Amino acid sequence: MLPLFAIVLPIIILGCGLSIDVAMLELKRVQMQTAADAAARGAELEWERCSGNQVSQGQADAAVNGFTNGVNNVSVNVVTPGAGGDYNNRYDVLYVTITQTVRTIFMGALNAGTATVSVSAAAQMPACGYLLETAGISNTYSLNLINSASLPNQGMFSRCPVYIANNLYLDSGMGLDEYAINATGTAAQSSLNGSYYPTPTYDARTLTDPLAAISQPVLSACNHTSFSATSATTLDPGTYCGSGSTPGMTLSSANIYFNPGLYVITGGMRVHAASLSGSGVTLFFTRGNCNSFGQVIFDGDSHIDLSAPTASSAGALATILFFTDRNWVHTSPQDVQLNDAEYSGDGIWYINGTGVQLTDGSATWSSHYLALIADSVVVNSSTLNLFSDFSSINTGNPFRTSSVIVQ
Repeated sequence: MLPLFAIVLPIIILGCGLSIDVAMLELKRVQMQTAADAAARGAELEWERCSGNQVSQGQADAAVNGFTNGVNNVSVNVVTPGAGGDYNNRYDVLYVTITQTVRTIFMGALNAGTATVSVSAAAQMPACGYLLETAGISNTYSLNLINSASLPNQGMFSRCPVYIANNLYLDSGMGLDEYAINATGTAAQSSLNGSYYPTPTYDARTLTDPLAAISQPVLSACNHTSFSATSATTLDPGTYCGSGSTPGMTLSSANIYFNPGLYVITGGMRVHAASLSGSGVTLFFTRGNCNSFGQVIFDGDSHIDLSAPTASSAGALATILFFTDRNWVHTSPQDVQLNDAEYSGDGIWYINGTGVQLTDGSATWSSHYLALIADSVVVNSSTLNLFSDFSSINTGNPFRTSSVIVQ
């Protein structure tokens, strides 16, 4: 018995030791995964802000959770696009990988006393452009970029992903520069003749209106009928009703300041050669009092410097600048038009059921966020820029309806 015990005892001790090492490595893996998830979330948020700090922020968040890059044989890598996994080469997905070589207690006889543990996490940036093609009014393409061979830097330039429910057309001379374009259509159904980077991702999962739960404003009694201004004017919130074929608001050749608040407009809006300014503003376009929805047209070298409300006092309308009635019945392929007009400000263009058109050198820009929900977009000899820095909003990115951690 004693000789058998002497033989079996070392095997038992080695087995127990291996169990301890395996448990230690598994605990290390759990701790590293927690750190990787935190690092991916922090890095993705900086990525949304286009700050350029996603790598340093990801490494800082990993360090807070016990894994400092370059210390104790730890490496923390933050990259996009990543290789491998379900989101291989997706430019809207950021990968964090943490690797550490650790010393073992009883496994030294097998692996020289060390083992390497590696984990990864992937975070996907929420889309800031949704072309939902709900009404089917864009003539096959949800995104149509055309006619700018003679104009530089024309097309669509997005600092955040854009989701396309149908297909896209890119004319010669147009540019498409995004973190990602995700389309439910196929490459064969789209037509890309201009320059683009990166290659769009096709057969994306179907997305729906991320703001569908928001209650739209209601039409109240008219404060103004067929309002018109041709000289410097300060406007107050209220209901601006159209009359017959006359829009509810017509602004021409003047500097117009919008006081903060909600503007309900029926019969459409026409802005010609005017400069608009104001912050904390939401423009809700609807119909009523025998008016149609009309059209919203900015032209004649108009300048729109309007920003949406950011304070919680605006409720669900915080971050929304343009809001079209969800029952909109379009009167032309694109009912919201910038024709020789420039927009600069922060706000979501929530243009439900109709499209957006930019022509004749129109352009958009934002210091923080400019997002879009629409049926379709046509960009003709113009530039549409989208941004997603919602850091000034207490409630954060309104398009983040689920966890950014996807893997």
